[in-house]
Amino acid sequence: MKTDELKIKAGRSFLRSESGLSLIELIVSITITAIISLVIGQMLSSGAAAYSFVIERKDAMQTSRLALMRIKKELRQIASKDSLIAATGDSIRFYRQGGTLITLTKNGTKLNLNNQTLADHISMFQLSYYNDQRNLLTIPIANLYDIHQIKVELRASVNGNDIYLFNEIKPRNF
Repeated sequence: MKTDELKIKAGRSFLRSESGLSLIELIVSITITAIISLVIGQMLSSGAAAYSFVIERKDAMQTSRLALMRIKKELRQIASKDSLIAATGDSIRFYRQGGTLITLTKNGTKLNLNNQTLADHISMFQLSYYNDQRNLLTIPIANLYDIHQIKVELRASVNGNDIYLFNEIKPRNF
């Protein structure tokens, strides 16, 4: 009889272990899984957002730098002080060497060179003019012959983040 009792006890024990999880154990495991999934999802989401931000900022920075380099190149090529037609805080018109008319302006969020887009997402474009003693000239400039150096400031906005670049240029023929 002792062997039959052992089998029954063993059977009961075996049945208990196969009965599965209790409702409380199931709820706790689902809750823990949900919390872990939420944390991992947040990490992946913030990683993707950071990657997207870096790519957009890199593109905006590259475009802004190229635009500033092009502006610098064009301003250095002003043929002479006689070649300046107009100089305001947000635009300049002049003839460069070779006789080509150059117009540099900001239209909305675009920076244009001869009506072709040089850069986009531009929130600020400012030109400042200095005389030969390095004194800032007030705009409107009474005499364009007083311009000796030009400071270009450029701010591009990408998803609320600003990229600020500037350069000071002394045209070669001044």
